[in-house]
Amino acid sequence: MRRNITNVTNSIMQVQPNSMLWSNKGNRKGEIADRISAVLERIIAWEVPGEDERDRDYVRRRFLDLKELTLYTETILEDRRRRPNTEYKVLDVGTTLGILPLTLQSMGIGACACDHPRFGIYGDWIEKEGVPYTSFDLTGGELPYATASFDVVTFKQVIEHLPFSAKPTLRSFYRILRPGGLLLLSTPNIVRLSSVFRLLWRKSVHSPLEHFFESEFPFTGHFREYTMEEIKRMVVWSGFDVEQTAYLQQHDALFLLRQRRRFAKNLFEPIGWKEILALFAWRPFTFLIPSLSQLLFVAARKPRS
Repeated sequence: MRRNITNVTNSIMQVQPNSMLWSNKGNRKGEIADRISAVLERIIAWEVPGEDERDRDYVRRRFLDLKELTLYTETILEDRRRRPNTEYKVLDVGTTLGILPLTLQSMGIGACACDHPRFGIYGDWIEKEGVPYTSFDLTGGELPYATASFDVVTFKQVIEHLPFSAKPTLRSFYRILRPGGLLLLSTPNIVRLSSVFRLLWRKSVHSPLEHFFESEFPFTGHFREYTMEEIKRMVVWSGFDVEQTAYLQQHDALFLLRQRRRFAKNLFEPIGWKEILALFAWRPFTFLIPSLSQLLFVAARKPRS
């Protein structure tokens, strides 16, 4: 039975802005994770036309992004705290389900969303939640936004999907950011521990060959993954000043252990004991050598003058 979209919208909007924006960092991280989880639970309730069970399992699997989404949100809240008297707008490019802008919206921060036309099935729902949504293919060139119109642009695990140089996209971000604006970007680490082991075992670090060979044109997987140094260089070449970098373990072993039943039967990349045990085994390595972690995170700022 299709749920009434008004009820779903009202449910999300009941998560009202509070003093989190100004709360101390210790309390804030847990509060942010709770907000994101609440938004995810609401998104799971969407019954999107054309969506099948595999799509819904993809949505449920976004709980694995909790650590990364929390870092994005925390960084934006801290930046917003430093500029309390200015109009503040965030653009999430490659939003897919709109998790980040919907979370920011629930905290009273103006957010917009943008993604490829193939994700348009979610765009209508995101807009009905009150977040402006634009359908746009990055291969089309300049983003359809005015110059200096946003304070933050987020680009979460998208750059590796670009079938061309990231230069025009990064330059477009620079253009639409206001002076002093922030670019937040994350992407898989090509030298993550799993990739190092795959090379040692003489296996490819690219997408599975079957996935690539059987894919429709154009291929939508990872065209190129990067090292931290490569991401930093491209960002600097595009005019930004790098402010913060971080290595992240996207999949938390303890979280997966607690949620193993949820993900064991997932039609979209199921996770079993083998994957959970591997994460436990790798934790000491990534703790001692963070550069072997799964994800790269970069925060860079457009100069004020």
